[in-house]
Amino acid sequence: MARKEDIVLSVIKSRTDKRDLKKAKDLLKESQDLYRRLFESSRDAIYITKTNGEFVNVNPGFLDLFGYTKNELKRLNVRRFYVDLKKRKEFISEMEKNEFVKDFEVKLRKSNGTMIDCLISADAIVSQDGIIIGYQGNIQDVTDKKRAEKTAKNFKWTLDNTLDAVFMFDPKSLQFRYVNKGAMNQVGYTEEELMKMTPLDIEPEFTEEIFRRKISLLLDGSQKSLTFETVHKRKDGKLIPVEVFLQHSAPPGGKPQFIAIIRDISDRKERDEVVRKLSYAIDQSANSVVITDTGGAIEYVNPKFEKVTGYTFDEVKGKTPRILKSGETLSEEYEKLWKTISSGKVWTGEFHNKKKNGELYWERASISPIKNESGVITHYLGIKEDITERKRVEERLQKEHELVLKANKELRKAFAKEEKLRSALTNAEKLASLGEMASKIAHEINNPLTVIKAQAEIRAQMVTDEALKESLLMIKTKADQIKDLTRGYMNLAKPEETELAKLKLQDVLKTTVKTLLPLGQLKHIKISEEYMKDEPSIFGDPGRLEQVFRNLIINAVDAMAGKSSREIKIGTKLSVDGKSIDAYVKDNGVGIETEDIEKIFEPYYTKKERTAGTGLGLVIVKETTENVHGGKLKVVSNVGEGTTFHVIIPSEKNTQLKKKLLIVDDDVRISKILARDLTSAGYRVKTAANGEEMHRCMQTFKPNLVILDLQMPGEHGLELARKLRQDSEIGIIIVTGTGDKVDEIVGLEGGADDYLMKPVEERELLARVRSVLRRVMSGSTSSDTSDKSVAKFSDWILDFTAHELKSTAGEEVVLTSYEFELLATLVKNPNRVLSRDQIMDNITGRDWISSDRSVDVLMGKLRKKIERDPHNPSMIKTIRGVGYKFTARVEYS
Repeated sequence: MARKEDIVLSVIKSRTDKRDLKKAKDLLKESQDLYRRLFESSRDAIYITKTNGEFVNVNPGFLDLFGYTKNELKRLNVRRFYVDLKKRKEFISEMEKNEFVKDFEVKLRKSNGTMIDCLISADAIVSQDGIIIGYQGNIQDVTDKKRAEKTAKNFKWTLDNTLDAVFMFDPKSLQFRYVNKGAMNQVGYTEEELMKMTPLDIEPEFTEEIFRRKISLLLDGSQKSLTFETVHKRKDGKLIPVEVFLQHSAPPGGKPQFIAIIRDISDRKERDEVVRKLSYAIDQSANSVVITDTGGAIEYVNPKFEKVTGYTFDEVKGKTPRILKSGETLSEEYEKLWKTISSGKVWTGEFHNKKKNGELYWERASISPIKNESGVITHYLGIKEDITERKRVEERLQKEHELVLKANKELRKAFAKEEKLRSALTNAEKLASLGEMASKIAHEINNPLTVIKAQAEIRAQMVTDEALKESLLMIKTKADQIKDLTRGYMNLAKPEETELAKLKLQDVLKTTVKTLLPLGQLKHIKISEEYMKDEPSIFGDPGRLEQVFRNLIINAVDAMAGKSSREIKIGTKLSVDGKSIDAYVKDNGVGIETEDIEKIFEPYYTKKERTAGTGLGLVIVKETTENVHGGKLKVVSNVGEGTTFHVIIPSEKNTQLKKKLLIVDDDVRISKILARDLTSAGYRVKTAANGEEMHRCMQTFKPNLVILDLQMPGEHGLELARKLRQDSEIGIIIVTGTGDKVDEIVGLEGGADDYLMKPVEERELLARVRSVLRRVMSGSTSSDTSDKSVAKFSDWILDFTAHELKSTAGEEVVLTSYEFELLATLVKNPNRVLSRDQIMDNITGRDWISSDRSVDVLMGKLRKKIERDPHNPSMIKTIRGVGYKFTARVEYS
């Protein structure tokens, strides 16, 4: 039986255990509540997972950090968060080994794909059997911390490697806190030695009192920085002159300190003049410098960049160099740039960029990567040279080069033209010589020919014998041919004025064939004639045209000599453009070699026997066709097959022969060449060798335009131009070979409409003639007067339609065509400044070949006619360096 004491003790013990158990349960519940509150409220990401990576629980901090909901995590595995699964294996390996990990560095992926740097500290969850069944731990996001460490590291690296000495020291104790390699190299102390020193230990010029008074300006905010020169004492005792840049730094949450950047200026002190020049040169030729991060965001630009681009550093900071893009550089070039520098290589090339004000400029850039000690690219450095002016020079040189090439081309054309002209002059001399000879013997030949012709006609009427009568008529025909031939030779040297009659070319061809048949020259030759119906008429000289076709037919006969089958086709047809009549003579003879086609029209050129021809027949054909009738001569030939000559003459309605031109030049050769070119263009042309002949032609020929040489015996060309202008408004073009600008100006002042230099190019001659004739014949200007027919200004009335200038009192003032166009241009543009080029463009219907001085001369002449005081004009104002302005008030009606 139990003792009473034991029972009492047992009861007491039982009650005590129950109280302890309740207390333990209360403590456990309190502990669980505390853990739950910590778990829920912790800013760190806390998680519990199974060993296979399934989530058991996470706190709100975890969800906030990674951006998931709890429902989403139920479908995810912890491996989804690892950027590199190798790190997951490392984590598990360490956990299995130690049953915990601490500060495990790893990159994890958030729900939006963003990667963050993290530190994981975790413990293993172990079962009663000692088996790891899960993990619980917390995760810290250290991305910003890593970035800050990286930035600080880069900054320190930059400071450590800068060439200048950098010191940082405590504001109170003045003890150094930091020195870079440049500082150690500059003063010769080690880092350990310097960390025990102050600035006063290396600056013998300052006492502590003076130094503290100096830095007090930075401490109280009086100045943001100090720059001064002093000397530093090296460890070896040597004094070196230095420049100190001192600044006070008090970062939030950090320790205040002084930063001193110190530069050794020994060389500058020793060579002040050299350094001054060098500094000036660098300031003048400094290139733009730009530093960006690896994404291209600008972190630094130098003052040269600001000056070149117009952007300040604040305006471009954080932006990319794309701010300068103009669109002129191809996108492929930018791709090549990034590919080069991102691979660690240096890129060199050119940009066509745009400044802040929109102006485009060229720069040559060298962009290179900046790497850290690990060889990782951290920034890009761009050094850029403004090459806009060089580009302009290159472009100007290119244009000048093109101009030189063009000039060379024109020079070659000029040489060819000169050669052609020399050849033409040679031919002209030959023809002139022949013409002079023909003129001298013409009367000796014509007198007996007249007697022979008359006697043949009389005898033919008297005889009854048909054979004898035919012979007499043949004598008469031959006499006429000799007379026409002599006349043709004389015209080669100096064409006579002839009245052209209205006729049909087929009638002339028929007459020519009819005349040649009795002479026996067409025996055993088949003649085929094909004439067009309703052939339009032309203006022509029947006698000369008959001589043309006679020469062509006789040449065709000679070309077929020795052939068994001989045939000549003769006919007329409409030209391709429908404006001319094409009369052709075609044979089936031996043909003409290609290289000989141009030669056959040269005087005395012939492949016939000496006794068979003179070599002048085709010359007469060409001269008569082109110079007399304004037509064209075309030759088509195939060796062994035959030749066709086409005489193409403008039809009546398309002829321009009513426009008459007079060439006044004592050089017969020049006159003949100009006459040939103008006649070929369809004008009726006459020549005069001096002023006396010119005056006679003015009375009888009555030309529309005179082409006047300046240098002539007797009356000078300028005097002749003045007389012509006094008498009429006839067109006048001055031609001279001196090239004297004074002649040009005086000629235009004397009343000439235009000016040409010898040697004259055919196209330019025709263009000038057409331009002057257009003004002379129409009496109109190039100004638009369709809606403004009469203009009144000051004391004058200008009638655009009537081409007249009258005073308000009714007095008419005679203006040349150029003067009228000049005044019309000014009146049409009142109060507007016109450049000389604009004026020249408005008063001409062609390219202007003259000079600005020509406009000034015309303006002076016009002022004399309309200004009350030409020396102090009130209407036509000169705008120096620009042009002219018409200031009078203009009213239209």
